Amino acid sequence: MSSSASIGECRWLLRNMGFDRERYNERSALVLMALLGLKPDDPWAGSGAPPLRTVEIMGWIRDHWGVDYKPNTRETIRRQTLHQFVQAHLVVENPDEPTRPINSPKWCYQVTTAALDLIRSHGTDRFGHNLRRYLSERPGLEAAYRQERDLLKIPVTLHAWDDPLPGEADGEWVEKFFEFERTLMTLSMRSYENLDDLDNLLKRANAR
Repeated sequence: MSSSASIGECRWLLRNMGFDRERYNERSALVLMALLGLKPDDPWAGSGAPPLRTVEIMGWIRDHWGVDYKPNTRETIRRQTLHQFVQAHLVVENPDEPTRPINSPKWCYQVTTAALDLIRSHGTDRFGHNLRRYLSERPGLEAAYRQERDLLKIPVTLHAWDDPLPGEADGEWVEKFFEFERTLMTLSMRSYENLDDLDNLLKRANAR
């Protein structure tokens, strides 16, 4: 394996870190290299972990890797790559402010320390040992998905509700409901010159 960054090398890295096929594609490799602050042929040992917003990730990919993702693909990157990176503990959200609101324009992502240590050893004799240790602690997204699928197979017993709902056969209650519905229809078709007129109609409906 090469000691310098490339899309192919990064895809190989993601695959061996336990990601499924959808998450070791070219897009995911480019996102990871942006999060590592890597440019083509940079050494893996020089990987960093700058906290980046999604738009900054896309900007790095465009400026240094020549792939210009359009603005409308931002959600695809967030939902189909970054979300899974977070699930697999490859990256963490908002390391500077974990309680940041989800709609904040400052929402950002950062590679975890454990993942960074592993990636920096890529292309060295230590990588195999480091990878085994990493996977023993974080089995990867593919294993997590497999566990989730197994949980979905657990049988669930549903108990029928035989008792009638309260007031289900109460004719008076049903009549009041329809009367209220007729009142709402009246409200939707009328206009009122003052609020007193509206208030009186609601009081009459409530008294029935």
